[in-house]
Amino acid sequence: MDNTGNRVKRVIDAGGMALGGLTGTFAGPTIVEIIALAGLDAVLIDLEHNGLELGDVEGMVIAAAASDVTPIVRLPVIDEGLIGRLLDIGVQCVQVDGIESAERAQELVDAVRFPPLGNRGLIWNSRAARYGRVDRASFRETANAETLVKISIDSLPGIDAAAEIAAVAGVDIIGIGAHDLSNQLGVVGQPDHPLLNEAIDKVVSAVSASGPGRLALPLGSSAWPRSAADLRALGCAYTNIQPHPEQRLLRSLSEQAASVQE
Repeated sequence: MDNTGNRVKRVIDAGGMALGGLTGTFAGPTIVEIIALAGLDAVLIDLEHNGLELGDVEGMVIAAAASDVTPIVRLPVIDEGLIGRLLDIGVQCVQVDGIESAERAQELVDAVRFPPLGNRGLIWNSRAARYGRVDRASFRETANAETLVKISIDSLPGIDAAAEIAAVAGVDIIGIGAHDLSNQLGVVGQPDHPLLNEAIDKVVSAVSASGPGRLALPLGSSAWPRSAADLRALGCAYTNIQPHPEQRLLRSLSEQAASVQE
């Protein structure tokens, strides 16, 4: 783990709402540095929907460490081998969406944590171990305490199992995939549809009942638009600021070009 610890964890432990920025399809340290300069607490590096390679992620993680923001990597599936590699290069939070059962949530926890809390393998020449310069007596305990496990519930089976999922020890942050839920419910483009609100309310209630500081909700999502004040009122501990950087850039350039072409 980096010497500064996990910024998102610090914010949440202090009772705040941590803010994440999406790196989108952009690779390299620049987008990470921009997010950090904007004052955000985390960068979400997406390996589920984008074409980034592990080398891209490593450079972005190093930039995150230099900027004191938490590097979060979202994976499409629970891949124990890949998770181990990500943690060894210094990723401080692993996220997997589409969790539908407590068993799957536990599988992710096991992949992220060192024994006795999980099955993560130990090596001393990794970047996370400061290439062998960490305190070996406490490294495992520090890593287990500082590394976050983040999941998202975005399906009907997941909604039904929300209480059991929230009860899994070692799952630090539980989010809601509003876009995927609206798709499954057949209410895409209807952000205030009762079915969508009811499904989200079930997850919010289950997570809130399991303890404070664990809920992640989207800010600026077209599928479920809510303000920062709304999220805080619901007990939100983490949010990603949307839209994605590509959309921000395209909108800004389009507006400027249109103003010149008039």
